[in-house]
Amino acid sequence: MEANYSPFSKHINELVVDDLAALRTVHEGWYVEYKETVPNPQAIAKSVSAFANTYGGFLFYGIREKSKQENVAGDFPGIASDDVEAMRERIRQAICAHSAPEPHFHIEVFSGPSEALGLTDDRSIICIHVPQSSKAPHIHKSGVIYRRVADSSEPTAENDRHVLGELFKRSNKLLETYKSWYEADPEFNETEKNHPYLRLLVTFDPWRERLPWLDVTPSEIRKLFNPEEKTATLPFDTIHSMRGGFIARQVTNNQLDSLSLTWVLRRDLTSEILIPIAHAHADANEDQQIDLAGYEQEARFSNMLKQRKYSSLMVLDLNQLYPIFDGIFETLDRIALAANWKNGMSATFKILNSDRSCPFIDLDHVMERYEKYGIPISLNFMSALREHHHPDNFIKFHHQDEDGNKLPKEVHAAILMMSVAANLGIPMWEDLTDANPDLDLFGKLRQAGQRSMNAQAIRNRKG
Repeated sequence: MEANYSPFSKHINELVVDDLAALRTVHEGWYVEYKETVPNPQAIAKSVSAFANTYGGFLFYGIREKSKQENVAGDFPGIASDDVEAMRERIRQAICAHSAPEPHFHIEVFSGPSEALGLTDDRSIICIHVPQSSKAPHIHKSGVIYRRVADSSEPTAENDRHVLGELFKRSNKLLETYKSWYEADPEFNETEKNHPYLRLLVTFDPWRERLPWLDVTPSEIRKLFNPEEKTATLPFDTIHSMRGGFIARQVTNNQLDSLSLTWVLRRDLTSEILIPIAHAHADANEDQQIDLAGYEQEARFSNMLKQRKYSSLMVLDLNQLYPIFDGIFETLDRIALAANWKNGMSATFKILNSDRSCPFIDLDHVMERYEKYGIPISLNFMSALREHHHPDNFIKFHHQDEDGNKLPKEVHAAILMMSVAANLGIPMWEDLTDANPDLDLFGKLRQAGQRSMNAQAIRNRKG
């Protein structure tokens, strides 16, 4: 059977009320259910959970089937438009209260008038679109697992042990996909094995319920990565297509076959981004010298290291990451716009080749915490203590704030920076900002990023 079938030739967000006339030839069954009125909460949750457990589908309120023998859409009496908002809330509460876990669903309202449907201007059709769920099985409050079956107009209680077993396996397959990504590190050559990297996975649809799709040409992709009106801080000079998506790389000033900054973008809006992390070495055999020229906190940090015993230490220069993250989210905003996506995104990351290293951010308040609490050292085995590959543990980036305002990319970049810093042992930003309520975190990180460019130029000249 086909998962996430649609009776329409358009995406649900593009439908207008007259498009529902296509339902006159669509039978109830696996993918579609018609109800003349909005039923009780238990029945709502029963239908929605059944669609989620099976192949996904469409539930319509305000449509009467033609007959029991011919169960296509017959009449479109609709629901009183004045009652629609109350019905929306009733549907949301019913699904939340009567199914666990709560399946994903999307409510769309089509209001009259429509001559094609015979729908008056005071009546509306309510459509609930339910994708096939990767979190199945969704269990009804009654303790029953429901599924759609063939041409039945009602969900059916499932008690076949094989089918139930397959439902339980559904989410496991997706979790194994993420786990495989997390465990499948790139192949490094001898030089790259000593270079730290950050692997970033960004997905717009972590549970693969809404199925976004990027339908663009390679030339359009190049414009998304490198727009003509350049505001981006993250230009890519090599962009080409690959099976299922595109790959963008920064090759200038790098060897063609080296693991430079690389972005793999798939058409389902999943991004895999490999970011080299700038670093410096502190060698106790060389009078504990560390090459952080160009930074304001160089002497302060070096003095802290000298006061502690070590033999050879790699210092992770994290200052470049914030401007890189800023550029990444700027590009992601353009990709989301091209795909008409307004539902936020999620991300997880993994830091590679960083064992026995310490992080450095060129900010005064970070150095204060180092002096007070000590310098953190990265230990690779500690990253395995939490399931970073599980979607429920991904970092969430919302499209809008609570007032409906679009969140700027700087906020997303700071959230990701906080997560990376916390993963490496840098004191939580919340603690820092509480202690410094007037701290301009965005501005400070941006300035440290600008200094990192000067520091990298100095290192390049020396190297």
